[in-house]
Amino acid sequence: MPAPARPRLSVVTVTYKDPEGLAQTIESLRGCTNWEHVVVDSSPELNREVLARLDRSWPLKHVVQQPKGIYPAMNLGVVEATGSYVWLLNSRDRMKDAGVLQEMLDFLDASPRTGIACAAVERTRDGKSEYLWDPGTNFFRSTL
Repeated sequence: MPAPARPRLSVVTVTYKDPEGLAQTIESLRGCTNWEHVVVDSSPELNREVLARLDRSWPLKHVVQQPKGIYPAMNLGVVEATGSYVWLLNSRDRMKDAGVLQEMLDFLDASPRTGIACAAVERTRDGKSEYLWDPGTNFFRSTL
């Protein structure tokens, strides 16, 4: 039997005591293809119901970790990821349009020298837009 194909994208979601936020993140990822969803879960008893509602085709890799902080959880997610590309989208964060991921992957495939990509982020609170953060023209300016 041939080995399963490597997913093109690994989306890493870190979650701790936020089943509602995890459900929102999952909902925003519907429509993605050729991917895996690595959920690093530090409160599995709270998230059990959310994850049980996923159909069998959802490419879930559920990793349980005792609470050690967000950065150790993110690092574990990256270690567990098997995709050609890795994207961190934490619990309660959402995609506005999952189709944009396909465009980004096509860009990365066509630009093999690109090592990292940044995208605009819309900051919202209570369902209302607060502001749009747009990355700078270079990596250093994007991190300020």
